[in-house]
Amino acid sequence: EQAAALLDEAGYTLNSNGKREKDGVLSINLVAYPHRPGHGIMQPLIAESLRDLGIEVEETLTSFTWSDTQDIIDGRTFDILMWTQHTLPAGDPLWFLSAFFGTDGANNHANISSDAIDGHLAELSLAEDKDERVALTTKAHNEILKEVAVSNLVTPVWHVGLSKRIADYKPWGSDYYVIRPDLFVSQ
Repeated sequence: EQAAALLDEAGYTLNSNGKREKDGVLSINLVAYPHRPGHGIMQPLIAESLRDLGIEVEETLTSFTWSDTQDIIDGRTFDILMWTQHTLPAGDPLWFLSAFFGTDGANNHANISSDAIDGHLAELSLAEDKDERVALTTKAHNEILKEVAVSNLVTPVWHVGLSKRIADYKPWGSDYYVIRPDLFVSQ
């Protein structure tokens, strides 16, 4: 109901066919890639929610050839891009926030260009104190959410099983960390 009210307020009203219209029918290309199996499961559910609002949705599930996905990204022919990304790969938020939301970020697929976001990220990049970094990260998050729609669909949990049957198993190395409050060094 809230989404429908916001669309109405923005001038996207329902026509006689139940489609949102404002200078033409509102249509969205929802793009996902199959390299992450969850995309193919979530994409039709997201599309259904959008259709229920009266939005026409084209569901594009690219092939397993990455260049097909890259062509869509490079050509800017998506409206919503489903993307899987670990948002805290090194235990610090700066890389992810800069890469995806900084004006010159390598993964800034939404083409965000914001002096305010860039300013918060620049401040964060210089901060060393943990509490200051947390506060500056919050400021950057809040500014990002003011300027662009972001939705984290899942937060996966990793499980590693150990028993005599898999005694020789070695967990695959990664740069992911488990962060707990008691890991910080007290001064």
